[in-house]
Amino acid sequence: MEHRHTANNGESLLIQRIKEGEEYAFEIAFLKYHSPLCRFTWKYLRSKALSREIVQEVFADVWEDREDLDPDGHLRGFLYEMARNKALNYIKHQKIVDDYISEARQRKKVSSKTGSSLMKQIWTNSNRRYGIRSGHCRHGVDRYLN
Repeated sequence: MEHRHTANNGESLLIQRIKEGEEYAFEIAFLKYHSPLCRFTWKYLRSKALSREIVQEVFADVWEDREDLDPDGHLRGFLYEMARNKALNYIKHQKIVDDYISEARQRKKVSSKTGSSLMKQIWTNSNRRYGIRSGHCRHGVDRYLN
């Protein structure tokens, strides 16, 4: 975790204590930045719940990787940068998911139009090939034939 700006003495001390695993210092940072970061990420996500979730992830990542914190870095800028990146990654991921769902729905529309005739053809061919009499061994095929 690399920081671009130099922190003031108070923030350097806070970062150093978080780096050393002091939970109280982490709590101070959390209380100081949680609400502003939620408001900041809301501008990207337009959802309070998602904003809180993203900010929670930011703080979880900071705590997990606290040994990598730079005491000379700027915590505020670092947190905002992480929050922005996570929000943008979420938006990018959501677009991929939405596109996939849209494509799947399109495929389903296309296949549902032809699926009935395809199942009738398969059923007819298997009847002829294996000598199956009508009404035998259909196990759920009827739902495709209507």
